[in-house]
Amino acid sequence: MSLPARRLLLPVMTGAASLALVLGLAPARAATPGWRIVTTVGPARPVNLFQSAAATSAGDAWFSGVTCSPCASGFVRHLLVVRWNGTTWHRMTVPAVVAQGVTDTGALAAGASSASNAWVFGETAAATPEEGSPEAAQWNGSQWTATALPSWAYSIAADGGKHLVPAVFSASDVWLFSLQMQGSTFYAAHYDGTTWSQQALPGDPVAVSALGAADIWAVVITPQTAGLPPAQQQYLAVHWDGQSWQQVPFPDLQPAPGDILLPEAMAAVSASQIWVEALIETSSNQVTDLLLGWNGSSWTQVDAPLQDEGVSPAGVVQDGHGGVWLPQSGPAPKFVPYLYHYSGGQWTRHATPQAAGTQTQINGFAWIPGTRSVWAAAQSTDVAQGTQVAAVLKYGP
Repeated sequence: MSLPARRLLLPVMTGAASLALVLGLAPARAATPGWRIVTTVGPARPVNLFQSAAATSAGDAWFSGVTCSPCASGFVRHLLVVRWNGTTWHRMTVPAVVAQGVTDTGALAAGASSASNAWVFGETAAATPEEGSPEAAQWNGSQWTATALPSWAYSIAADGGKHLVPAVFSASDVWLFSLQMQGSTFYAAHYDGTTWSQQALPGDPVAVSALGAADIWAVVITPQTAGLPPAQQQYLAVHWDGQSWQQVPFPDLQPAPGDILLPEAMAAVSASQIWVEALIETSSNQVTDLLLGWNGSSWTQVDAPLQDEGVSPAGVVQDGHGGVWLPQSGPAPKFVPYLYHYSGGQWTRHATPQAAGTQTQINGFAWIPGTRSVWAAAQSTDVAQGTQVAAVLKYGP
């Protein structure tokens, strides 16, 4: 079903060019295979899901999530890691210090720079169930090495969870961003091959997308407004050039009194093509989903064709040819999952693949570099039984 796009030009936008022309979008090829489930990991259990995905090429992808074992009352969650080597799927055995007792699925993340440098991040049970110990494991192509992270590497966000975004460039250049730090100072954790250190950030990070070691983009809450109620917070777009963070003007959407602007996720394609998914939540709890596009000098706003639909934790991902994918669900009361594609100035809605009697939820994306294909980390839930299998979805060949 094709849905028309409604474009609004923001005050910082000059000229009347559409987002498609501004960002040089091209329509998707009709022959590209659609979304499908390519593998699942079972058996079905109360908890069994993939939370995060990373890809370095068509022949190297990583998926991390959790599974319960044992799965009786009071079950313990364990880290679940699967790798695609271009031919076959392998379930990886991760060091026990990282794999056992996962306490927060939001703290799960995967990142990689090559087939011989992949990282998984988790949080294992500490002295009390309410606390967790941040851990990481690095794959060097033949074995895992566990690394204890400093306690400051993870922060509790406003929603009470932990949300991590890794950026892995080499074995001696790894960034880990903890979103919504809610402190008075803001930083990312950086690994130089030996130690983790704090790297100062120009604000409280809410979304991050990295293209290279000297090309990291983020949306941050300004330090002056980070501790204020959400309706009073202001945002900056910032860029790491390898030496320092540079500010990029961020659109002032000026929501009505009582409304809240919430940047949710971003996907950087190049210095002249940045996407940000944002929400405006009204005082009556109505939500408008927005897609913002940066062309190197100005922003354009595109209204997403969503009506009272739920917000997916997966965020936004580029499609490899100028467009983006957004997962959503709706309408109430069933909130059936969908995928929305913006390409060539048009929105299309795609059903999320799922077997009869199940519902598939996407939790994370990974664009496959150099292609028009995208991986998705997901879970497929048996609606009647309430059990899950971890699932990997793919778009494209």
